[in-house]
Amino acid sequence: LRGTGKTAFARAIAGELGLRSLSSHAARKSIFGDAKKRAAYGEGVYTAEANRLTYRKLIEAAARALKNGRSVILDATFRAAASLATARSMAAEAGARWRFIECRLAPELVRARLAERASKKEGLSDATWEVYLRQREESASLYAEPGADYLILDTSGSLAATSRRASDWLRSSEEMGEEMGEEVEWTLLCL
Repeated sequence: LRGTGKTAFARAIAGELGLRSLSSHAARKSIFGDAKKRAAYGEGVYTAEANRLTYRKLIEAAARALKNGRSVILDATFRAAASLATARSMAAEAGARWRFIECRLAPELVRARLAERASKKEGLSDATWEVYLRQREESASLYAEPGADYLILDTSGSLAATSRRASDWLRSSEEMGEEMGEEVEWTLLCL
């Protein structure tokens, strides 16, 4: 969800492993440009149709990167089951290994992060506490149980230690794939 550290961790993991990180915020900005202004939940450039266009652009960019032999991190909330299914299907069609990381953070820490981000006017995200609460309500049953392709990452710790945990998990997934004779590429979806 918003404010859990997805972008910071996606960038850290991408840097450590040499992956390409693609952001839904950047995709939305490239589509809507100056029209991307803070709006109420589900309005402006955050309507269902705007979200569909944003995720289509993000997934198409990932498909191109995978086709060119680049492993990819998709930095997005993936609240809609259809977008998540499309991304997973795209990974399968590209012959990429699917890995999913859900970033979790205690609500009081999310609230503090969002307030700090707003006071500094940092980043491309328009997230507010109200947006976080709505997203949490809507996504409660969207995700699966942790397993071989799914990691829940507590993002309350240091960026370095927490991103190292995720990178180690990805490396162990790669090693398992190599042992099974698979050629490995990752598609990593950070929530």
